[in-house]
Amino acid sequence: MVIPNAFKKFAPGCEVEVRLAFHFLGMDTVSVRMRYPLGWRRTQELTVPFNSMLISEQEDKLFERWRSHRPQLVRDGLVNEAAYVASSPRVVLVLKEVNDKGGGGWDLRDVLQEGKRWQTWNTVTRWMRGLRKLDRDLTWPEIQAKPSEDERRCAVRSLCVIILKKEPGGSSSDRAAVHRYANEDSAYLREQFDLYDPDLVICGGVGEVFRSVIDARPWQRTSRGVRYVKVADSYHVIDYYHPQARYPLGMLYFTLIDAVRELRGYS
Repeated sequence: MVIPNAFKKFAPGCEVEVRLAFHFLGMDTVSVRMRYPLGWRRTQELTVPFNSMLISEQEDKLFERWRSHRPQLVRDGLVNEAAYVASSPRVVLVLKEVNDKGGGGWDLRDVLQEGKRWQTWNTVTRWMRGLRKLDRDLTWPEIQAKPSEDERRCAVRSLCVIILKKEPGGSSSDRAAVHRYANEDSAYLREQFDLYDPDLVICGGVGEVFRSVIDARPWQRTSRGVRYVKVADSYHVIDYYHPQARYPLGMLYFTLIDAVRELRGYS
């Protein structure tokens, strides 16, 4: 059996080794070992349907159909399939749109692979520090520390990033336009979202839009008032701030991590 390329490469400074253990009745058991810049290692056995190892290929086929409707579509989704499948919890980050006054037609996944754009992604990297260590409280110096490019690259590559308005806008988002695009593209968005089997969905300033397109259940609230929807027994959708929201770092970090810990039974 051929392992897809997404499982063979990770990044300079971040490595993933994948070994096919066995294949039986359409299921593959895969051993994943990950090495990060600080030397942290993890070995995890994953038993997954065969097609889940081809998510990136399914994304590309979907985007080819989608482009007939949105010629300037910006492709998004799994930044690195191996890192996402091996991560716990598996996180989908939903945002409004990308900023590109020159037009779209490019691939956000390629941009995020580089780990160079810090404006949004330093905050996301700090979130991922906490989400990957929900069983303990990070110290303030650990939270506050500015992410390096290598750390940012590793954190972002374990994410799935979905943009609701896939044709770019300017530096500020028109909420009505985002809602209109998402409604018009709702069938495509649902098909895309169904590929990922997440544990956690974080809506960065687009909770109402996402909920209206994907799942219209009423919001519930955590003990601290953070809105969420529990979808079956599989994952939670959290209505949260955009990573670039102008709030203190501690507020952006602790409000999210406390909510996730509560929802996943750590508090």
